[in-house]
Amino acid sequence: MKNGNHQTPRELFTIEHANLLKKGEEWMRNTATQCMLVATIIATVVFAANFSVPGGNNDKEGIPIHWRNVVFRIFVVAEAMALSLHHDM
Repeated sequence: MKNGNHQTPRELFTIEHANLLKKGEEWMRNTATQCMLVATIIATVVFAANFSVPGGNNDKEGIPIHWRNVVFRIFVVAEAMALSLHHDM
């Protein structure tokens, strides 16, 4: 079917909503930029936390002071997973 201007519904929709398409593209670009900023901040924090051990190391043995603490070990595993899985973000 065509209207009085010999346009199909698809053609009419495309013409009428061209402005929405441009606004959508702009919104998508802005959103992608903001998401990239957040991902960069998260990666920076994870990277820094992975290489700085909370509490420091024992000078004699070189192992972390809190190594015997279960919560600390969970933290170490979570940090290692966050650093290794960051690439998939």
